[in-house]
Amino acid sequence: MAAERLTTGRFVQIIIMLSILVGAFFWKTFTFQEEQIVTCSLKEECIFYVNENQIVARLESGTLSINNFPPEWRVNSSNARVKTEKNDRVVRFSYPEALKELPLQIELGDNKAVNVKIRF
Repeated sequence: MAAERLTTGRFVQIIIMLSILVGAFFWKTFTFQEEQIVTCSLKEECIFYVNENQIVARLESGTLSINNFPPEWRVNSSNARVKTEKNDRVVRFSYPEALKELPLQIELGDNKAVNVKIRF
């Protein structure tokens, strides 16, 4: 193939593929948002900040409560055994005692999310 002459069709194909690759590179570069990861080692209380909002996590009689949680945010746990209850600015999680770490994803809106790991 190296000894063959470069035809117009093949040249156009190379230019189109190069344009697609360069466009994908620049799109990914300009739309990249660094993922924020928060790790909290919880004894009784843990304070962390998400988008300049102070979030307080507390252990209360076998449940984890997260206070000062903005109502427009959503929180999900990847663990199916964890039950979630949300009231106003407080989110409570019931979890099995054997659980040593609770991974949460807080969705802030505008396609932004923060991953939080709470260790017991």
